[in-house]
Amino acid sequence: MKSLIFLIILSLFSKITGLFRDLSIGFVFGPGEILDAYIISMMIPSIILDLMSVAVNSCYIPLHKKFYNKNASILIVIFISCLVISALLSIVIYFTNKNVIYYLVSDAESVNYEHIKYFLFPVSIFVFTSIFSEFFKSILVCENKVKYIPVITIFSNLVFIIFIYMLNEYFGYPTIAYGYCALAFVQLFLGTFLSKKYITISVSDLNRLSLKKIKLFVFKFLILMLPISIGSITNQLNKAVDKYLAVQFEPGSLSQLYFSQQLYAVLIGIFVVNVVMYYYPRICSDINNEKVFNVIDEAAYFLSFISLVIFICSFFYSKELISLIMGYGKLEGSISEISSIFICYSFGLSFEAINAIYKRVYWAKGNTATPVKITIFSVFINIIISVVLSKYIGLYGIIIATILSNLISCMLLAYCLSYNYKMKLNFYKYLMFDFITFLPIIFIVNKYIESIHIDANLNIILCFVNFIFGFLFYLTRRYSLEKKTKYSISVRM
Repeated sequence: MKSLIFLIILSLFSKITGLFRDLSIGFVFGPGEILDAYIISMMIPSIILDLMSVAVNSCYIPLHKKFYNKNASILIVIFISCLVISALLSIVIYFTNKNVIYYLVSDAESVNYEHIKYFLFPVSIFVFTSIFSEFFKSILVCENKVKYIPVITIFSNLVFIIFIYMLNEYFGYPTIAYGYCALAFVQLFLGTFLSKKYITISVSDLNRLSLKKIKLFVFKFLILMLPISIGSITNQLNKAVDKYLAVQFEPGSLSQLYFSQQLYAVLIGIFVVNVVMYYYPRICSDINNEKVFNVIDEAAYFLSFISLVIFICSFFYSKELISLIMGYGKLEGSISEISSIFICYSFGLSFEAINAIYKRVYWAKGNTATPVKITIFSVFINIIISVVLSKYIGLYGIIIATILSNLISCMLLAYCLSYNYKMKLNFYKYLMFDFITFLPIIFIVNKYIESIHIDANLNIILCFVNFIFGFLFYLTRRYSLEKKTKYSISVRM
């Protein structure tokens, strides 16, 4: 647990440097046709990067846990596979990105195509380097060195910031794209350096590599990657539909939805992604024995409880926190709307978190078809509910549809785990007890604080106090559960 807490703290710092990285672009170039051109040139590549970052990590980790100790040469096989995939995608993006952009925004007079032309090459280099670096991050996750990943992100963000400020006079507006290339190269270099030990072992094990083994490893890697990629594409489609529906409402609705989603994505990045990354190798190692039930329960309970605490904090203090982050300039007038949307999203955080854990269980089993089918079904339901509800309750219909579809997906994944693999999970029982004990206490305390009209800055401090109190409550519960488990084992012996 100490290593997980340390990972979350490091991830928080990496997100802060990421925030300054994005702000540095605004400080140097400001909003305008240069930044607009770069965002447009990254529309398609960003979808590819999101897709491949999930696919590479999720596919290689179970293969590493299953084969690496028996035949370390699997690392070299997947290394070459990732290299080829990264190169092919970057070449395709370089030659097709311009035509896609012209097709999508041909009517937009504000788009400067001259800027886009100079962004095409560095963007393709960025895609290649970013996808390839995910392979080395996967090795670090497999070897319990996941704490180095946010450190890599922090260093690469700092390099980007230095690059933007020091070299923008020499490169001009392409500095943005080349800055991201520098960021990706730093990630690739550090990832390679930190995982060189395992690569060396794999190279020394090449004498055990046969053509049959190569085909087996590549086939298993690709057969896992294909369905996961389809699932990622359907999620991207869902987001595109949400944006399309939001545009139909009053001006500013899309921006409010976008900024609340960005804040929600930060929560997912700090908590859900890191917790899942921490537990996924353990799930893969124990997938064929009963220990995996305890690992899944532990991960799902932690994510559920932390989601509960986040919802409480956002319910009472989201406006103050969002004002602190975004309450400047022209965004100040939209803080109430962004805060309300963010509260709704935070309510459904636990469903998305548990989905992430359940999907990894299937992937560890080598079953990618079931979660993909459920993902496609839930996205289809999401789109239908979004269209229907948005007609009656506007923007909030889109958010409610997202929460309901995540809940449906969560229930279907849990049912299939129970039916197909006889997995008996108990975390929800602990969580129900927490609702009865922790939730009323914290609500009473917060309602009292709210009634005495304390200064907003103190409210922010109290938000963090609530978070710490919730975490201490969790640690107490975890200790009692571990004590019960040890006692039941000693009784059986």
